[in-house]
Amino acid sequence: MSNFTVEGYTEPIEGFPVYPRPAHDTVRIQESDVSHPTADSQTLAAAGDPVLIGGVSGVALETAEASTDYINIDTGGIYWLSVTAGATISIGDAIYADSDLVLSETWGGTPFGFALKAVAETETDVIPIKLAHWVDLVS
Repeated sequence: MSNFTVEGYTEPIEGFPVYPRPAHDTVRIQESDVSHPTADSQTLAAAGDPVLIGGVSGVALETAEASTDYINIDTGGIYWLSVTAGATISIGDAIYADSDLVLSETWGGTPFGFALKAVAETETDVIPIKLAHWVDLVS
């Protein structure tokens, strides 16, 4: 893990994948069954949003127009996502989502993924996050 580099990959644009995602990690689910950020009066999941399907982490691959829409969610890729560090985040640290889907190292939220770049204490940064596979949560 310590040799991970983001050079040569996509620019750090929040919600964009770092690597191409394998199709077998994509699920299609009704928007109303997905938890997503609600900042700025956002009422529906948008492409690039970190999302939760119960305890399963993912990133929305498309924007819903209605809560009855079915949208694709990637549950296993690496994405550029905004993380707020309460304490220093190191490469490989577990990242959790709170009830507002703010991502941080603060234990007690829903396990979301693993940091692939360090973040200084009290900083917010867009970093590559490896989404947690279901098996990661029970190992």
